[in-house]
Amino acid sequence: MSPDELQAMALLALVAFTCEYFDASLGMGYGTTLTPILLLMGYAPLEAVPSVLLSEVVAGVAAGGWHHRLRNVSFRRGSPELAVVGILVVFGAIGGLVAVFAAVELAPTVVRAYIGGMVVMTGLTILLLRGRMPPLRRGRLVAVALVAAFNKGIGGGGYGPVVTGGQLLSGQEPRKSVAVTALAEALVSLVAVVAYVALRERVDWAIVLPLMAGAVLSTPLSALTVRRLPQRALRPIIAAAMIVLGGLTLAGLAVGPS
Repeated sequence: MSPDELQAMALLALVAFTCEYFDASLGMGYGTTLTPILLLMGYAPLEAVPSVLLSEVVAGVAAGGWHHRLRNVSFRRGSPELAVVGILVVFGAIGGLVAVFAAVELAPTVVRAYIGGMVVMTGLTILLLRGRMPPLRRGRLVAVALVAAFNKGIGGGGYGPVVTGGQLLSGQEPRKSVAVTALAEALVSLVAVVAYVALRERVDWAIVLPLMAGAVLSTPLSALTVRRLPQRALRPIIAAAMIVLGGLTLAGLAVGPS
């Protein structure tokens, strides 16, 4: 392996570490941030998205485990949070599969436009509805799962803002919202990865392995951050992150390759 290849892998690991730290701390930001970065680095959408999804499977499970271990949430059998994860995964699998088929058929420029546009609209919607949305019922949670997973499958990101924001607007505690999103996102990503492989899309392990290593290494620190931050402080931080992610995605789309 050449020095240039080692340098590229180290850079990917560092970027994944940073993105997953914020994702597992705020419930959003890994795919939403990492996918545009990979596009700007010159990777094609169908190289970047499966790599992000596969690394998110491992990182999300690790993050969920650390959140459970540090008592940010309980994923014990029969817990309400585990039931929410189940709903998000079952209906998220449907949205993710639809998205994968759409991503394979759509032109790369269309996929990139969707990545930027959907995340910006999500951030604006959450900002406008914050504090005025009624308690989240089962039907609304299903809709949240479908839309969020479609975002994840087609662009590698846009899942966390929808799921975490939907839970917060329903009155869920910030710590539990972040932890539930991490675990559900990992399982939905697994469904999307299987679909990509079934459609004979190649997984580039030279991208996946450094992303996976960097992301997993950040998860204990993320769970500890969530544990130490007061609930009152965590909620406005998450809200601000949604707005920033939307702006960054739009800026990345504007300067990215066509």
